[in-house]
Amino acid sequence: MDFDLYSYQKYIVSFSGGKDSTALLLFLLDNNVPKDRIELWHQEIYGKEILGYDSM
Repeated sequence: MDFDLYSYQKYIVSFSGGKDSTALLLFLLDNNVPKDRIELWHQEIYGKEILGYDSM
């Protein structure tokens, strides 16, 4: 199935800082997706808040 990478208004990346989420972020940037459309989302894990990542 083909899709148009540039047809989205917002790109939400569930970002952990691991290799998969980093690869997805780099893929979007390498393919000229506008930075203002990319949001990095992180989740609380085991009740601990992880600080340092927001939308780009």
